[in-house]
Amino acid sequence: MSKFVKWSPIFNPDGLRPKVTDEYLGFVKKNENGLYMGGCYMYAYDTSGSIVSETPIHLDSRVIYIGAAGSTKHRGIHHRTADFAGSITNGHNQRKPYHNGMIFRDKFGVENRTNLYVAYMPMGYGIKQEVHDMEIALINEYRNHFGQLGACHGSWAETPTLDSVKMMIPGLDRDDSLELMKMMIPNLDRDGSLELMKMMIPGLDRDGLLELRDLFNSELEGD
Repeated sequence: MSKFVKWSPIFNPDGLRPKVTDEYLGFVKKNENGLYMGGCYMYAYDTSGSIVSETPIHLDSRVIYIGAAGSTKHRGIHHRTADFAGSITNGHNQRKPYHNGMIFRDKFGVENRTNLYVAYMPMGYGIKQEVHDMEIALINEYRNHFGQLGACHGSWAETPTLDSVKMMIPGLDRDDSLELMKMMIPNLDRDGSLELMKMMIPGLDRDGLLELRDLFNSELEGD
């Protein structure tokens, strides 16, 4: 069974990013075929710093975000953290800022970024569906345990709208966005997919979800 490897600081004490080596990550980020590691990841906010000596588990009140990334020759799980960190430090100056980074800026403040930690669950190369299945399981377990999602899930717009969702979804690269929608849209009324969409985009009503479906169906038809 896949497990989270270790907690690592996302920022150095000076507020800059550490060098992202295999040793820092706890796994080989790129294999001999040029594929980056896919899997799940989670971010935690800990002001004590003691978290680095603890075994990472997702049912931890300090966990503020759980996510996943498939394995391609362009991106893997560690790229998600680079996007998250860049969104925190650069805000709206970041090209396609990630919603979780923008939420962190709003809720915790950019000056507190040195309290952020990441733990990765490496799951393999050349995989995609498996990581999203694991992500859904982890998120559901977290929500069931704490009664809500982590602090950095959701949209950073005060009142979520389709326009804000269009801003949020492109924070994923286009391939991963479409893969996510291919997985969820055909089963919008089955297998908990509608509930998952509501979790991801709090405040979006059913009409908004269906409008989002139409938006991504048009994207798929354009491929």
